[in-house]
Amino acid sequence: MFPLVSFQSRIFRASSRNRPSTEFSIVLGFLLIGLIALTSACSSLNAGTPSSATSKPAQPIAMSAKLPPATVGSVYRAVIAVSGGSAPYSFSIRAGKLPLGLNINGVTGSIYGLPMHAGTYAFVIAVLDSKHTAEGLQKFALTVSELSAAQNAVQVAIAPATLTLAAGGGHQFAAQVSNTSNHDVAWWASAGKITTAGYFTAPTVNASTRVQLVASSKADTSKRAYAYVDVTAVPASSSSSTPLAMTSAPLPQATEGVPYSAGLRATGGNTPYRWKIAAGSLPSGFSFDATAGSINGTASQSGSFPLTIQAADTAGHTASQQFAINVLPAANGNFDGPAELPRVYVKSSLADTPAPGNPHTVATMAGLQSALGSARCGDTILLQAGATFQGTVVLPAKNCDDNHWIILRTSAPDSALPPEGTRLTPCYAGVTSLPGRPSFACSSSRNVLAKIAFAGTGSGPIILADGATHYRLIGLEITRSAPKALVYNLVINQSGGTTDHIVIDRSWLHGTAHDETQRGVALVGSTNFAIVDSFFTDFHCIAVSGACGDSQAIAGGLGDKTMGPYKIVNNYLEAAGENIIFGGGGATRTPEDIEIRHNHFFKPLIWMKGTPGFVGGQDGHPFIVKNHLEFKNAARVLVEGNVMENSWGGFSQFGFSILLTPKNQNGNCPLCVLHDVTIRYGTISNVGNGITVGNGISDSGAVSLGAWNESIHDLVITHVNAKTYNGGGHLFQESNNNEQNPIYNVAISHVTGIGDPTAAMLVLGNALNKPLAGFSWTNNILAVTSDGITTTGGGAANCAYPGFGGGPAGKLDRCLKSYDFSGNVLIGNSGPWPKNNPTPATLANVMFSSSNLSLLRSLQLLPASPFSSGGTDGKNPGADIAAVQAAISGVAP
Repeated sequence: MFPLVSFQSRIFRASSRNRPSTEFSIVLGFLLIGLIALTSACSSLNAGTPSSATSKPAQPIAMSAKLPPATVGSVYRAVIAVSGGSAPYSFSIRAGKLPLGLNINGVTGSIYGLPMHAGTYAFVIAVLDSKHTAEGLQKFALTVSELSAAQNAVQVAIAPATLTLAAGGGHQFAAQVSNTSNHDVAWWASAGKITTAGYFTAPTVNASTRVQLVASSKADTSKRAYAYVDVTAVPASSSSSTPLAMTSAPLPQATEGVPYSAGLRATGGNTPYRWKIAAGSLPSGFSFDATAGSINGTASQSGSFPLTIQAADTAGHTASQQFAINVLPAANGNFDGPAELPRVYVKSSLADTPAPGNPHTVATMAGLQSALGSARCGDTILLQAGATFQGTVVLPAKNCDDNHWIILRTSAPDSALPPEGTRLTPCYAGVTSLPGRPSFACSSSRNVLAKIAFAGTGSGPIILADGATHYRLIGLEITRSAPKALVYNLVINQSGGTTDHIVIDRSWLHGTAHDETQRGVALVGSTNFAIVDSFFTDFHCIAVSGACGDSQAIAGGLGDKTMGPYKIVNNYLEAAGENIIFGGGGATRTPEDIEIRHNHFFKPLIWMKGTPGFVGGQDGHPFIVKNHLEFKNAARVLVEGNVMENSWGGFSQFGFSILLTPKNQNGNCPLCVLHDVTIRYGTISNVGNGITVGNGISDSGAVSLGAWNESIHDLVITHVNAKTYNGGGHLFQESNNNEQNPIYNVAISHVTGIGDPTAAMLVLGNALNKPLAGFSWTNNILAVTSDGITTTGGGAANCAYPGFGGGPAGKLDRCLKSYDFSGNVLIGNSGPWPKNNPTPATLANVMFSSSNLSLLRSLQLLPASPFSSGGTDGKNPGADIAAVQAAISGVAP
């Protein structure tokens, strides 16, 4: 009998209605009499993290640097040297301003970017040590020179430069204009249609056709950039006497953080072609379209990536070609604003998980267990498609390596599954729809998956044995079969065990409509774990009468074993509690290097009591709903290109979408910490509140090591409504009641947020006379209305107490130090706000491209908007809508 893991909810007690929390603890035990509680003593964490212990008085901090001159439009980088105090340090601009286009890295002290205007700029840099007991100030001057006449000409670039699309297909193009403050372009297409925002729809063609796209600068119409789209007909299968051959040109160079697309070409053989990566792997952030034969995405790591790509025709003929994608590093290195990006990414392509051994076909549970026992590293175990394997499957330790994986998969051929890189839906299990979920748009309803169903109470059906490594699961339906039983985890390690190199690929993990299935995958004690192209549904706990209190599709961040890196990419994630959570229980380690990209976070509205078609527990009680994404213990996290829909309050939380809140849960994790988190290029909608950035104490009074280096930008937050979703209606909450290790270095920029007109835009809270350091709010478009900024509570002890007066600017001055609040367009509230923050009275005054705010493209500023190119960085304030559209393309219906 296998041990269970239960992440149990505890009701949060707070003096403020707007302070959310989720608490859960590990409980390990056997189903004999009950569960035996386990708490882990917390000892050491990663070297270099701040300590809460009492220390000697810090030495004064000194800075030194000779800043080299800069040139308009040329990449610039300089580093500030520091001595004294206690590392790590945090840097900020205390007085003056950097040249437009340059930024300071709040962690390393480097100054980087592309300066936009010539001149001599004086500014003061402040550095604060990790104890916040020592500070240094130093004045610097930087000279920026003009470009030569040739260099100063307006330049236009289009991404992607080449692309292959099927007839009728669409793609979002992006144009970049440099050496001018007017970044607008006019688009033209030789065929098909292209919108003013650059979204191209391919024409209907009978034969392959090349379409030319042109982006012309509105500042200088003689300056243009060109892109080419090869439009393929949607054919009935055609034959050719010419042998199949790949004829692609070398793949173009890429740059970290810049959208990229490249198409592949083949001739001869019998069309249509099917493509795959036969060897090597793509940079993290890139995806491969096996149907169109294209590579798309935004790279989040640099280097050279060799790979071999293979084309196959309908007759089974193949041709291959070797390529290399060279990705240049971003100008700011491996940082996004103040946050360091992941240092390591999980490689999870089929080419990265070779299994050159023997196949074993099984049709019964006994046959499956026997095959797993006798399998050698490199073998493939084929489970009969359409069959049900009932029971618990233990994946044993085999000491496999990177060249010899064990693959556990459906016996259906690859052609019956969606191509690699494409999300599997329940269609492939013969389920064409589920109530309250987005449309599956099934092209076929044939069941081609193999079902593994857990028939008991506890955790199962997939148990990873201690030491299990190099397993890939493909085309499986992983679920439960016992009615009314409490199931904790569908996939989990054996108690106290460790696993490494595990991939869950194109599978459907789910509970049942009314029962308590607490969790899909528990990432406890695992490293190099990837969950890709999969579908998670029906993970929930029942309020009042239920046996569990907190549910997730995916959870991690607990225990005393090394955790990470993790890859969670291109999944549909559904859970009542948190769709994903890291932390919230006992731990002596912090999970590191977490990649969460291109996922659809969703909670069916039919789970909200009172809605038509309501679905809850068998007794009619609703499921306990909390948030989409919560971090209490994590380091170096990238959250990019996700769509988050539907979150409401009514339980222990208030309908937030994202919580960044480190927590020493019940004193069992004094070394829990949250640092270097980047959230970018995504959308949030239909929620009671938006995002909370906080640092609170546990109910027991225990404190964490704190939070620092958080970067949030290019998000679109809409349909925030207090009444509909039982929340506060606020876009953001920033609060700290951990005075020992306060939160610092938080940057929020280029966010477009339309909140509840009856609620404040920001809930702010901290102890009076203890201002927080290193906060910046720049270049956002926010519907403020109401009183703009409100307090988390606590009366005159709170820095945001309205009785002190001064309006929003006064609250910011009392709550923050060394902060930057500028370039924001604040709609509906005249303040007073800090300088350089225009306050149009209505949304109409902003001049969005359309008044229909349900359409993402409507939030693009019109060229005639008074705020066009009005950001402090010379860009449009608000989210880069074209970049957001490109990042979430295909994520949600």
